[in-house]
Amino acid sequence: MRVFAAALLSAFVVALVACSGMQDAGPRAMRATFPILSLSTVFAGTYQGQTQAVQSVVAWSFLIAHEDFPEADADWTTRTLPTSSDPRAHIHPSAGPTRAENAPNNSVLAFHPGALRHHRQRGIAGVM
Repeated sequence: MRVFAAALLSAFVVALVACSGMQDAGPRAMRATFPILSLSTVFAGTYQGQTQAVQSVVAWSFLIAHEDFPEADADWTTRTLPTSSDPRAHIHPSAGPTRAENAPNNSVLAFHPGALRHHRQRGIAGVM
């Protein structure tokens, strides 16, 4: 999967690629088939030549740790990783939603107790 993602990113960065969204029920159908996906909007200007916002789906990034991973370390990792003040500028224009506030979009994996504690301390509701 990592190779595919790198190749896809290279295609968007290097080549002239048209970005088109899904029609009507497409994103919801994808979400029903692949519950790890979330509904998303790719904002205008995210990709070169993209003049309009388009509806799509996204797969969120997860850091997975064993249940025996120390709770304090999970708290620190969860606190530290999503610290970019502007993910669109620091990572890639498509990384705008890479923020701790989007943690509730995870409907697939249970959070480590240390990560869960951190999200709750920050007042992020809806984490499982």
